[in-house]
Amino acid sequence: MKLTIFSAICILCSSCSSLPKLQIVVPVKPPEELKKNIESVAAHMNRYVALFNNEKADAIAEEIYLPPVIVKLSGESGDATHTIMATESQLSDRFKSIFEAIKSEGWKESIVHNLDVDFKGLDMAFVHMEYDRLKENGEPILPAKRNASYVLLKYKSGWRIISVLGQSNPNLEIN
Repeated sequence: MKLTIFSAICILCSSCSSLPKLQIVVPVKPPEELKKNIESVAAHMNRYVALFNNEKADAIAEEIYLPPVIVKLSGESGDATHTIMATESQLSDRFKSIFEAIKSEGWKESIVHNLDVDFKGLDMAFVHMEYDRLKENGEPILPAKRNASYVLLKYKSGWRIISVLGQSNPNLEIN
């Protein structure tokens, strides 16, 4: 897990009296609060994967995401742009169609290899997930080692995903 903690940086411009003095200060989060945030974001993402593996589209839309959600999922590439899911119903329908599509490829479950969490303040987290979608025999559905990036915001009700950007089509060449 990548975590960057900034300390205060002071830059003094003393060679020219016409230049203002500049001071940049970024507060350091208390370790206990940071630990709680890490644990709660990880728990939220683990809950998401558990709901996904149990095909609980309605619960994912209600508990994991908070519409409107900006979405660009795996396989959408080229000139395709993002989509905005404005309601829980749209999110639920989207997940139901995802389940139908991946089950037609032999999907049994998804497993997470890595979660990389980067906090921006106490109420925003960027999460990068590396995962596989596995068939009944344990082989990955290609592409193996998929990637998705999420933006989460913390509300009174807990962490919620407000944006997800999935891996583009791996068969396309990148110039």
